[in-house]
Amino acid sequence: DPNVPSFVALLKDAQERNLKFTIYDSFRAGFDIDIKQDLVLAHEYFKIFNLIETEMYKFLKNNLKLTLQKRNKRNNRDFKIIKTN
Repeated sequence: DPNVPSFVALLKDAQERNLKFTIYDSFRAGFDIDIKQDLVLAHEYFKIFNLIETEMYKFLKNNLKLTLQKRNKRNNRDFKIIKTN
């Protein structure tokens, strides 16, 4: 499918074949950030920068079942990732 990012397609193919895989992001290796947070933040940045016509935004909008929720009404930097319907 040309609309699915290649990285996502590789992961889906590995899952369909029941292969185990490990994701190692050397750029963020020293930080405690996971891919879920990266995807949720990327989705928010696409909206902020009005990039909603891009294929990646459309893919995330249709497939990402996570969103950000503030933990504290006074602190915009304190959030958690929750599942959506």
